[in-house]
Amino acid sequence: MYAVYKEVKQQNLLDHFENGGKLDAFRHTFAMAYFSKFVKPNKLRKLGKAHEKANHWQFLHGLPDEDGELSDSLSSVMDLKNNDIALSLRKEIRNLSAEEIKQKIITLIKNGDVFIIKRNTQGQYLDCAGNIIPPEKLKLWNNSKCLIKSN
Repeated sequence: MYAVYKEVKQQNLLDHFENGGKLDAFRHTFAMAYFSKFVKPNKLRKLGKAHEKANHWQFLHGLPDEDGELSDSLSSVMDLKNNDIALSLRKEIRNLSAEEIKQKIITLIKNGDVFIIKRNTQGQYLDCAGNIIPPEKLKLWNNSKCLIKSN
């Protein structure tokens, strides 16, 4: 699973944002879709929620998440929404290979069917009005980041 993510990252098939971007959306959506071939959706959903709870715990203790950034509430919402999208594909991808699932998820992302966090071309986080969020505001669990469709 991680090898597929690394391949997508190295080939620059999406953006380069491992937190809040299309690459992040790919990681969550692909992992959940792929694992749904082997694990019941309810168990995977619980695992996803537990992961996000761990990110909140890390935030409370000032620890960065797996991508080196401080977690926040909207990043958790994004991940959980993308997990649910992946789980909704369970029957459709049941007989697909990892490569076929990868292509399916990339297509979903490019078509705007998953969620990412709004940024400008310089990679700065934006609120829903398009304003740059000051770095000190990004240190809050509930900040003004904006969830958008991936296209």
